Amino acid sequence: KEDSHRKLSTSDISAAVCNKNGNGDEARGKPRQKHVKDKTEICMFFIKGNCRHEDRCFKAHDKMPYRWQVQEDGQWTDLPDNETIEEDYCDPKNTYSTSSPPVHFDTMKLGENKVRRLST
Repeated sequence: KEDSHRKLSTSDISAAVCNKNGNGDEARGKPRQKHVKDKTEICMFFIKGNCRHEDRCFKAHDKMPYRWQVQEDGQWTDLPDNETIEEDYCDPKNTYSTSSPPVHFDTMKLGENKVRRLST
């Protein structure tokens, strides 16, 4: 009778763990997707210069306590006029920014694209 249980070598185990030559996606020629969590809050510790988490921090690292972003093709990107938009936003009489094109604060849109403000 042939033994259907074969002993695994350390290279077999390593390959399985690393998804190489196993039955994972990399074996089928598909790179493994790494899920990146959307960071929606700015890290106050980074602003103060002492975030001990560095790249592992679950908050966004920015030199300012606020960051304006626009969503294009499902991706959030920083707006270039960050400080101008923030100044306009802090004045309650403004419903939109003086930047071009303007950010509309009442709808949180820039044209048809969603806009968001990250803060601490």
